[in-house]
Amino acid sequence: MRWGAPQALEQVVYELVVLYFDTTRRLLYIHGSEKSSVYKDLAEAVLGTGHELINGGRTYRVLAGVDRLVPTNVGLKDSRAYFTRFSMHVGSDVSKGFDTAQKHKSQTHIAASGFDRGENVAISAAASGRFWSPTTAPSMARHSRAVGSP
Repeated sequence: MRWGAPQALEQVVYELVVLYFDTTRRLLYIHGSEKSSVYKDLAEAVLGTGHELINGGRTYRVLAGVDRLVPTNVGLKDSRAYFTRFSMHVGSDVSKGFDTAQKHKSQTHIAASGFDRGENVAISAAASGRFWSPTTAPSMARHSRAVGSP
């Protein structure tokens, strides 16, 4: 640009990272504003070597403590179908729409609602090892017990 000095511009990116170690379950929870990272180096710096990332089917254990669980959004991956490798099912209870032909597909994510200790909760989990909830927690301690652990 003739009227500006773009060489003097500098891009600054800030990232927020929150760590919480649950001593009872011996789990390190890491939340970061950068959604594409699994923070492996950060976890190793905090825990040392010998730790294990929870991902795949084990991530869905976070839904185990939820009563009357109703899945409302489920992503499925199909490695055998060339033209439909991914499908997403959304509705008030998507499990009612699954048939036996979909049993061979693997889950990429699940969003569900239900009850935890009588309170309505919503929680989502992904095979990548991430889980999240739109619920606002008054503190980290309360949130860590709000749902089951992976």
